[in-house]
Amino acid sequence: MRLKKGRYHGSKPVEHSGANVEAFVPEAIGGDFGGKGSQMNVPIAYFLAKASKRPVRMIMDYTEEFTASNPRHPAVLKVRTGVKRDGSIVACEIVGYFNTGAYAGFVPLGFLPGPRHAVGPYRIPHCKVIAHHVYTNKVPFGGYRGYGGPQVHFAGESQL
Repeated sequence: MRLKKGRYHGSKPVEHSGANVEAFVPEAIGGDFGGKGSQMNVPIAYFLAKASKRPVRMIMDYTEEFTASNPRHPAVLKVRTGVKRDGSIVACEIVGYFNTGAYAGFVPLGFLPGPRHAVGPYRIPHCKVIAHHVYTNKVPFGGYRGYGGPQVHFAGESQL
């Protein structure tokens, strides 16, 4: 059986242990809407296709996507900024704690890429950014318009 799944460009293919899948074909097709970020419907499609012996295509509409998908990673961020008297920014420190939920299944590449852009458009000669992924007893979190990016940008810009 060939299994195709549209996915966000940074996410990893899902592994099916024990399933008779001859090929998993991830198709990078744009952003994260339409269920491409998470692999939540892949096992369902696999078993439906196996039972019916016919191809199965699962498509979520806008409402289903927001109902079935994962919420954004909640974050607690501490931002410190060093500024000269003339207003130029010379240093910053950003420490973030991102709630990943029960597991990091929907974290692309194994980390949230957003915090690496935490300084935004500013040229800051001395900057330190630390992002912690915290596992909690909650649903797994996912991304909407950038994994971890909006959280750090909001905190940084609000502090300035």
